[in-house]
Amino acid sequence: MREKNKIIKDRYQLKRVIARGGMGKVFEAYDLKENRPVALKLLELNGPQAIQRFHREYESLCKINHPNIVKVYERFCIENRFFLVMEYVRGISLLEFIRNPRYHRITRQEQLKMFIDLSASIVEIHKLNIGHRDIKPSNIILNLRSKSIKLVDFGLAKQKAIDMTLTDAGALIGTPSYLSPEQINGDWSTKSDVFSLALSLYQFIIWLDHSPFQGSSKINTMINIQSKKLPILTDAISQEVKWLELLSDVIEKAMHKKPEKRICMSQFHQELKNIYRQSTTKKQNKNITNAKIFFKYFWLVLLVMCCFISTFFITILCIALPVWMISYHVEGAILDPQMELTYSGKKLGVICFGLGILYSCLLMGYARIFIGISVSSVAFLLFWDINIIRRSR
Repeated sequence: MREKNKIIKDRYQLKRVIARGGMGKVFEAYDLKENRPVALKLLELNGPQAIQRFHREYESLCKINHPNIVKVYERFCIENRFFLVMEYVRGISLLEFIRNPRYHRITRQEQLKMFIDLSASIVEIHKLNIGHRDIKPSNIILNLRSKSIKLVDFGLAKQKAIDMTLTDAGALIGTPSYLSPEQINGDWSTKSDVFSLALSLYQFIIWLDHSPFQGSSKINTMINIQSKKLPILTDAISQEVKWLELLSDVIEKAMHKKPEKRICMSQFHQELKNIYRQSTTKKQNKNITNAKIFFKYFWLVLLVMCCFISTFFITILCIALPVWMISYHVEGAILDPQMELTYSGKKLGVICFGLGILYSCLLMGYARIFIGISVSSVAFLLFWDINIIRRSR
């Protein structure tokens, strides 16, 4: 069936498929009534549990109003096909971002800032007793222009007060590579989201194109999650920076195998904020220091140039004035007009350059600058032979 340009419910015009899954598709569509792009999620649901999860995703999203969480507009059902109308987020998934090397130019501070915003959104949904339960890079959408980030796909979202009957006993809910150890054992708490988010951040920082716990099979992956200890972040990226060491410690606390020893999402968010503040403060201080050094040496070079130019003209004056005087007056007598006077500036310059240096010393007052000027003046005057010739007319 041709889906492009098809109009659903006399309102939503389908544009293209932007995601596919085992239970359905997600379309980019256009809301003809509100004149805005939307994401239209089409689900083929079988059984009461799947239908209840569909309604739960809608109800969960309706309760959330946060700039880093996708908004939901409407739900409806046509011929046993269930539709969820959501905010259309322009961008790519974090997983696609990680896997494309041309995006790796962003700074680690920018990476950290994205997850600060993301953790803030999850803090808000936890306040509503809602957990996402499937946090992973493919469920995080990144806007390439603004670097804003949004969490999507609340299909597995669960309210703590809801009865566990929607999940079969012992069934795994979530993507195996990003599950927390307790989820593998069939348990769940809001701290499970902390584990999954910290794992996604770890993967993002080291630019790994798959979960660090991913094994050759689902069983191996789950064994890794329960028993494997990940390398320290600074070792994984071979970069020893103080704030990265702090980040490594925080991620380790957020990924503790035992949920009771794991920090909560609000603590994780606050820790990330503190580390980000520290990293940017040091960067600002470094920029300020660099600026001070630049201006210090800029003015230093400028003063040296001025001093050198002054020395040059003073020396020339010291050479030219005596020659001029000698040319016209020798003990009050006029020289023979036929006489040609050749005066070597090389010799006189060696004698007179000291006058220029003395002038520079009085002008500047920096001994190390004067040495440089002295050497420059001597070299200049020794190698440039100034011959001032007065010829008779």
